[in-house]
Amino acid sequence: MRRGRFGRVTVKPAVNIPRPRPYRRPPYLALLLAATAIAVGGCLVWGGYALAARVTPERVVVRGCWMTDTLAVLDAIGFNGLQDVGELRRGVAALDFSEQRWLRGIKISQDDINTTVLTVDERCPLLFVQAPDRNYWLCDDRALVVFSERLDVGEQFDKVQALPVVKPRAADLRQVQLAADTLLATAAGCREVLPGQVGHIILLPDGQLELVLKTGFRIQLGEPVELEVKLGALPTALRICQEDNPDLDCLDARNPQKFYESAKEPINY
Repeated sequence: MRRGRFGRVTVKPAVNIPRPRPYRRPPYLALLLAATAIAVGGCLVWGGYALAARVTPERVVVRGCWMTDTLAVLDAIGFNGLQDVGELRRGVAALDFSEQRWLRGIKISQDDINTTVLTVDERCPLLFVQAPDRNYWLCDDRALVVFSERLDVGEQFDKVQALPVVKPRAADLRQVQLAADTLLATAAGCREVLPGQVGHIILLPDGQLELVLKTGFRIQLGEPVELEVKLGALPTALRICQEDNPDLDCLDARNPQKFYESAKEPINY
């Protein structure tokens, strides 16, 4: 727009000036940058891991040992104080845990550059089993660990042996492993309703259960159904038996509604 000689204003037509388009990065370039960043990050992580694996730790800490001695864990992986972290990892990877009584696994981590931590995963004995061939510990993972009179001493074993002892009548010990939950529930119920009175839990070949008190008195529980009802009624039933027939040696508790004194008259409760 300009002003004319005599005060008139002349307006020129507007001229559209094209604006430059914003630069857009080609999509393949973004993918290339992302892939490069991932590759660089991976190399840094791998390099740090490889560097840490070549460090010989000044301290090795073993955590989680309850059933296994700390030195036994170090001996199992061949530790001699001179290995670096990578060699320790290879020692753990080469360990055959099937040959270990209590060890189930070992995890290696670093607290700092000079401290390596071995976290131990162990199986725990829950019940003592007197099988026809030998004695075992029934563990929390259903494993049966052979009892050692020389090694298996201490408070942790004494507590388990204070519970009722499982005596399977069948030679196939897989039956014990399959019935592990039932046996544990029965032992826990006996400890609650008849503390210190039950000596054995008999596991019959057909899966039925029988209790033997420390006095020799037998209680037939039958099929492992309604165990809470059967076990909960035992104190009253045993008291009635002692009052009515002190010479009785067996109580039929297979029927959760009525207990029988050696198949005689029923005991209502």
